[in-house]
Amino acid sequence: MDPGKPNVIGHGGSSTIQHHFLADVHTLSKLKSNSRAISPGPGLDEDTLGGTVKAGMAQLLALEIVRGNGKDNKSLQCYMPWLLNPPSSIQQGPREFLECVCHMRLLSWLLLGALQHTALVTHTHSSGPLSMPTGVTLNPCLPLPIEISCSLANHIQGILAGFAEQSKTSVLHMSSLYHAFLLCQLWTIYLEFMAGQLGNNSNADQQATVFNVLVDFWSKITPSVLQLVAHSSVLTEMVNLHFLSLMEALAECRSSVLSLLLPLWTPVLHIKFTDTTACPFASPITSLR
Repeated sequence: MDPGKPNVIGHGGSSTIQHHFLADVHTLSKLKSNSRAISPGPGLDEDTLGGTVKAGMAQLLALEIVRGNGKDNKSLQCYMPWLLNPPSSIQQGPREFLECVCHMRLLSWLLLGALQHTALVTHTHSSGPLSMPTGVTLNPCLPLPIEISCSLANHIQGILAGFAEQSKTSVLHMSSLYHAFLLCQLWTIYLEFMAGQLGNNSNADQQATVFNVLVDFWSKITPSVLQLVAHSSVLTEMVNLHFLSLMEALAECRSSVLSLLLPLWTPVLHIKFTDTTACPFASPITSLR
């Protein structure tokens, strides 16, 4: 978040902690040191303390954006104008690629904060799928509207289009594929939860719209994934591992859209098998009888 922009968000809780992280880049390290000093025995895992703090901040930001958005999404227009200006996959250099990765990481933290808040506060007593009506909450934390789905898909397409070339630039560039699939996973779960908030007969059309947006999102992403795996067998293996991780996460969340999306993903999951059967040595030997 840009500290120079006006505070359009409700109570400004993020402004309270903003100074600590902008003025001192070692804030997380100091928190770990303080944690060890206060509790020298077994306590919070130092390896996960940073992530725990960031997740808590993500919840706070998600709630503040929900409060400040209103009907015109004022918070998003102020702090994330690039959502309305997706990257161009044509002539995308290392700098634009890196900016796209940073945008995806920010969106992932925001979605994670929204979903974690929901899981901890408003969805605690529901053990069914996210899209089930039993999960309906009075004040759901939904900071991102479905209208940004196309722009979000364009950001991910930019990463997939440039990964084969840009991944060798740095470690952050190399990790961009992970961040792209993580954002896909979080957006899928987020949309399914959003559909669950419309889980009654009077909102059936709106619920269908959300599912259509989700299918359209993956319809845009899947061709880009297929283009990426066409580069090499190494990329094919990487993509398959990411897809398996994605499906495991959705299954763990009892996702009801997994079966809806599998037909779209089948070409990606079978690409390695298809390449193997295309090999002349893969055909059965029939001359020896």
